[in-house]
Amino acid sequence: DGYLKFSPVGGIDARVVADRKVKINDIYGVVGLKPIHLLSGDEKDKAVSFKNLFIDIGAKDKTEAEKYVSLGDYAYFSSDYYEFGDGYIKSKALDDRIGCMLMIELINSELEYDTYFCFNVQEEVGLRGSKCTSFDVQPDVSLILESTTAGDLCGVTGGNRVCVLGKGPVVSFMDGRTVYDKELYKLARKVGEENNIPTQTKTAIAGGND
Repeated sequence: DGYLKFSPVGGIDARVVADRKVKINDIYGVVGLKPIHLLSGDEKDKAVSFKNLFIDIGAKDKTEAEKYVSLGDYAYFSSDYYEFGDGYIKSKALDDRIGCMLMIELINSELEYDTYFCFNVQEEVGLRGSKCTSFDVQPDVSLILESTTAGDLCGVTGGNRVCVLGKGPVVSFMDGRTVYDKELYKLARKVGEENNIPTQTKTAIAGGND
């Protein structure tokens, strides 16, 4: 029928994927699902899953679709960058790109210590890149720079907020995959205090990073 079936790479929430514009090679598509007016009562009560989603590239049938895409091609979100409010931005894939930006800034600065800057891959599918790096570099100390979840939203209170936008870098003492060195955690907070840099502790023990 010309529609494409797909599987997620990494931790993507199926509930937020429908109607998103994607790009595959040089063509665009839209993620679709069965419209609500065609759903049965039982279907309406079920959560959206990837097996119910498809990508519409405008192909009339399978033969036409195969002219543009091949089995195993990657699709990625095609979303715009824009700024809003007081210093906020909206874009796709900010998670690790923010960390990359910070490391590039540090590379261009004078550092007191021998420092390796590692741009790892495959974090979202099992933290695989960092495992290779750790064996190759064998560092004394590792610092992971990336973004984290912010839950300071309407209706979200207490520890579920994870962190608050605008209150400084977030320092983790533990997540769903790793218990971090306690003294290194304290040192990070201390360095912030000594340099008048506000920091905050991540209040949710979930997820995992390199």
